[in-house]
Amino acid sequence: QPNYWIREVELDVKIFEGETKVEALITCELNTAVASPGAELVLDGEDLKLETVEVDGVSLAEGSSGYKLTDNGMIITGVGSSPSFKLRTAVAIEPEKNTQLSGFYYSGCMYCTQMEAEGFRRFTYFLDRPDVMAKYTKVRIEADKKKCPVLLGNGNKIGEGYCEDASRHFAVFQDPFAKPSYLFAIVAGDLGGI
Repeated sequence: QPNYWIREVELDVKIFEGETKVEALITCELNTAVASPGAELVLDGEDLKLETVEVDGVSLAEGSSGYKLTDNGMIITGVGSSPSFKLRTAVAIEPEKNTQLSGFYYSGCMYCTQMEAEGFRRFTYFLDRPDVMAKYTKVRIEADKKKCPVLLGNGNKIGEGYCEDASRHFAVFQDPFAKPSYLFAIVAGDLGGI
């Protein structure tokens, strides 16, 4: 079992040509069966360009009191002593160069996800395990309206609109049911109808 459970997830996915920005806000709760307050948080991550890490709004630096990047992800030691906290990470990924077709990738006329079995770690830093069940309370997807006129995600669409840059639009989804990360899905592209 992991030192922490992830209870809620908010994601902001901004798709640009050649790079996608993924900001994740995850609510972590201490797993008291195996860990004590202040235990390190070990996250899976692969082919991610880390931009920022924050715990409860405080930026962490790479080092012994913040976080350490590893070959398989990231270890966060600067979690504090609270049994629960909010972790915010921002990463950049390149779905157009993702030829593994795992995680978030571009194929044909659309961006799509393949998270099973361990693809979520190629999307953002996360506890990419089937026993971690989280609610995805807000997933915002933003993209160019001409290239990606259709934006889809798990759950219910709770918002949509145009961005400040009128060539871009967004949709927001909420999934009320807890699920493992391998069931997460989004699609953005030029999809037709039947």
